[in-house]
Amino acid sequence: MLPSPLLCAQTDDVFHNKMALPMVNLETNRMNGGLLAPIKTIRMCRKLYRRCTFVGLSVTLLLVTSYLLFYAGPFSFHNSLQFPDKAARQTRKPEQTRDLADTPKTPGSAIQSPIHSGKNPARNPAVDKAATPPATVTPTPPFPASPAELFRTRDVSGEDPELLNELYERARRADKVCRQDHAGNKQGRVTGLFTHEASRVAYCFLPKAGCTFWIRVFSYLHNFTGDVVDSPWKIPRLKVHQNRHSHGVGWAEVKKAAESYLRFMFVRHPFSRLWSAYLDKLFLPDFWSKIGVPAVRRLRGKNATAHALKCGSDLTFPEFVEHSLTTYEPHWEPIYLRCDPCQYRPAVVGSMKTFARDSLFLLRQMGLEWVLKDLDRDDQEEKELATLVEYNFNRIRSLKFYQRCVNDDQLASLLWKTFQKNGYIPKNVSYHQHNTNASSQSSANFSVSDFRDKVVKTFRASLPLQGELKKQKKAFLRDAFDSLPYGLMKKVKKKYERDMLFFGFDEENY
Repeated sequence: MLPSPLLCAQTDDVFHNKMALPMVNLETNRMNGGLLAPIKTIRMCRKLYRRCTFVGLSVTLLLVTSYLLFYAGPFSFHNSLQFPDKAARQTRKPEQTRDLADTPKTPGSAIQSPIHSGKNPARNPAVDKAATPPATVTPTPPFPASPAELFRTRDVSGEDPELLNELYERARRADKVCRQDHAGNKQGRVTGLFTHEASRVAYCFLPKAGCTFWIRVFSYLHNFTGDVVDSPWKIPRLKVHQNRHSHGVGWAEVKKAAESYLRFMFVRHPFSRLWSAYLDKLFLPDFWSKIGVPAVRRLRGKNATAHALKCGSDLTFPEFVEHSLTTYEPHWEPIYLRCDPCQYRPAVVGSMKTFARDSLFLLRQMGLEWVLKDLDRDDQEEKELATLVEYNFNRIRSLKFYQRCVNDDQLASLLWKTFQKNGYIPKNVSYHQHNTNASSQSSANFSVSDFRDKVVKTFRASLPLQGELKKQKKAFLRDAFDSLPYGLMKKVKKKYERDMLFFGFDEENY
């Protein structure tokens, strides 16, 4: 006989509150009229409670599982009414989406989908995308179909067709890469702009790619330095790079006007540019304080000598390259981070390999052909060598940092080796040092003007050897990159891969 519900309810508190029951003697139980009966009743209620709980949980679990499988799941009867099979969902015609997007809406009402109906219809990404109009994007104009169309606002009737075709192909290649976006849609920047309204030209300058010449030209046109000169060549090199206008302006300041200008830039193979930056800035003392000391401290740590930690004067090319991968500096930043062709859209992409020819074309468009036409190239190179000598000696003599790190003879030796690596002086012509003692700031017999004259004289004597000197320059460049470990070289290629795509540079031919 089952206990009454009332009794079970009354004894339920006993189990939930875990109240201790008194110990009852069987003989005493019989004498007192069966006090053991309530205990039996409690035990029966407990068993019944457990069975009810188990059955209830099982039924609940069965109901939830059934709902998930047959109503809310992928095989639900509800969804089978909307899309009989998966293929039907994938092959739904685009016209259905357009019809849904074109459905007129009234304030306070929702679009009634012909596919999903009800208070909370299932989300359909295709419908949502069609119903939301895309953001307005200004399309990039199509690239000109021919050189004639590219230069349609310019008189290029007297120019060499081969030159025009080459310039056209360079610009077209960069534009094609921008449209195809092979490099992962990395956003570049445009900075360092020079413009000239009368000539209707714009120039985006890239350090270590002929920028000194072109900044000199724009400094002359705008009289940035305040010097009264009749030629750009008469502006001192130091003033070209150290006046308040020497870094140009931002793209936002000139973008509107420059859209209708002849926009140009000059590029250089990233490996050649990296090597040139090392020679001018780290092999020579220009960036010893700025880059050399931090690089030695980071890469050598406790193994660095006291002199290296103090001066940063002996950074090797592999060390420089490794440090350059994590250091921002315009002289070795990728081209697209300085003059992104996707934003700048240049009509002329000049090359350092054809610098004189490309520059002459641009100067003709500016009415300044005379700047290069009658210039003796050898004479100009002599002036550049003399200027580099004077610049570096002025630097070490004007800054205390360099006075404790290098003396005149040591700097002269570094300059001589730099001119050899750059192909100006034969490598078998040595420089005689007067004094190699680092504690001596200057040799008593040393003269900067005498050293400068010796450099120029040796350069002139080497002019008949231009072919050999070009091979010598290339050999130094090749040896420098051959000294890089495989893993480091792989990182260098990765850093400059977008430049390679934009401008057609070859990883093996540099």
